[in-house]
Amino acid sequence: IGGIYGGIFTPTEAAGIGASGAFFIALFRRRLTWSSLYKTLVESARTTGMIFVILIGAEIFSNYINIAGLPDLLSAWVVSFDLSAIAVIILIMLVYVILGMVLESLSMIMLTVPVFYPLVMGLDLGEYSESLM
Repeated sequence: IGGIYGGIFTPTEAAGIGASGAFFIALFRRRLTWSSLYKTLVESARTTGMIFVILIGAEIFSNYINIAGLPDLLSAWVVSFDLSAIAVIILIMLVYVILGMVLESLSMIMLTVPVFYPLVMGLDLGEYSESLM
């Protein structure tokens, strides 16, 4: 964590360094056996596979949403409520908080950006609308 706060490396690099450190500590303490290494690798592959299934499903879902025209329908529906731009942004943030409880960030982004992007662009926030997405 000190390397992240110190600006030496990013969180992803810190995770790699932490995993390498844990591997070498287990290796030097002779707690790493072939069977435990195999179990760890299988569990990592399972987790990675689940994440990729979610990402592939999100890509298919995104294409379906765009073909069905849901972003335009959602924009028209939200405009019909005559909400302020801030209220719409707060609702979008609430959706992200709820999805963040069950999905990891990349899956959330891939599922929601195709729906929310046209909605935010229709809010007329000027030059700030691009930076929100």
